Amino acid sequence: DKLTARANEGLRIFIDAPRPLDSIRQRLGEAGTGGGYVNLVMLIDGGSREVEMRLPGQYDVGPRARGAVKAVAGVVDVQEC
Repeated sequence: DKLTARANEGLRIFIDAPRPLDSIRQRLGEAGTGGGYVNLVMLIDGGSREVEMRLPGQYDVGPRARGAVKAVAGVVDVQEC
């Protein structure tokens, strides 16, 4: 059902430097809480390696939130998962 599907929604936010973290935090806070999770993926060694971590809590991961995060300078990519 729709509720179960929403509980499994999430975002993977790819960054290659820590500089966009404050802006990402602000955008996620503005979007509000929801039923989705957010993973940050730090690309290292020129993108040949990744370090991934899940942020605590649940967030609104709808289209508006995805677009706001994707527009942050320094965000390489945003993927639904």
